[in-house]
Amino acid sequence: MKKAISVLLTSLIITVLFTSNVYADESSRREVRSVYSVSENLAIQYIRQNEPGFEIVSSDPLYDGTNAVKGYLFHLKRNETSGYITVFALHGTLKVTEACFEKDKLTEENKIYYNGLLEYDVLRNGVLCSARTNEVIPIAFLCRFEDVDIVSSLQNYQAIENAYQNQLRDYSGVITLDYAVTAIDQHDAYSGGNYKCMQTSAAMLIQYYDEHYYSNIASVSGGALINVLSSYISLDGGTYTTLSTLKTGLGNYIYSRGYTSIIQSNSCDLGNDTLPMNFDQTMYSEIANERPMIMIIGSEAVFTYGYNPCSGSGMHAVLVRGVNITSSDTYIYVTDPWDATPSTIIWDPVNTADRTYFAVYSVVRVHINS
Repeated sequence: MKKAISVLLTSLIITVLFTSNVYADESSRREVRSVYSVSENLAIQYIRQNEPGFEIVSSDPLYDGTNAVKGYLFHLKRNETSGYITVFALHGTLKVTEACFEKDKLTEENKIYYNGLLEYDVLRNGVLCSARTNEVIPIAFLCRFEDVDIVSSLQNYQAIENAYQNQLRDYSGVITLDYAVTAIDQHDAYSGGNYKCMQTSAAMLIQYYDEHYYSNIASVSGGALINVLSSYISLDGGTYTTLSTLKTGLGNYIYSRGYTSIIQSNSCDLGNDTLPMNFDQTMYSEIANERPMIMIIGSEAVFTYGYNPCSGSGMHAVLVRGVNITSSDTYIYVTDPWDATPSTIIWDPVNTADRTYFAVYSVVRVHINS
């Protein structure tokens, strides 16, 4: 009898657990169906009002950073012409955010994340990457923005592209990394500390990712990490490091820790130029996506409060942790490896030897993926 009661209770517990899971799954399915239903109605309504004759031929769910379905990408057809409509929940409200009746996009993707105007991240063979640039996107950096200029995004495709570029140029204000950067002094290296600003900036970048995203990407910390990276990023001639050596060595180190990376640099003709100011928008976007950068600057001027650690050294590497774009100047918040000091510099686009502020010779962007 006790055995029968035990079996019965076990059966009831399993039934209750199973039923609760069914209800949870069904609730989730109802929510997704509701998102689809409202999205489809909005898309159909928009078609009828603007381009009658187009029909929805297929759709793809659009995910946010929590892996929740927050909208749909509808693929359209009218005779031989293709188009698309994006419906996504902006701040909780489903809206048509993009519509184009000239071309379709992203018709064969496993999973699509939507971040705003023309910002689609797609999952391909288990790797998340930008549909625009194919750059690897760490999952933790998904969906930082939801704002879309809806008025300008409901036009022909070239207009949407133009709106996207304008949106980039319209970034302004202060943005910094959400997580602190642990400063490292380049003179903590076992030797050659005066010349290891690149190696130390790379060490700060690696330690940042180790502390906040990839807990085993740093084999050691502090000065010891400079030493390890120095075996990958060598001093050429004993007193300087080339940009190519930095990128190759840092990539090899990241690979040795079991991760893949895409390392890109935007560079000018070192010593004779400075990167154009419109590149500050890319830097703003990188910081918004929680990616610190290594920046190579000139020594022809001073920091905003009169401090110049690299005077006379020609070039210096620092870690970028924030950007402030104003109507007149771009301020860059850095952590300086010379003495592990948080500092601010002003980017000077004027190509003269006596420029008031700093030339930016190169910005190195590092995207890491597991």
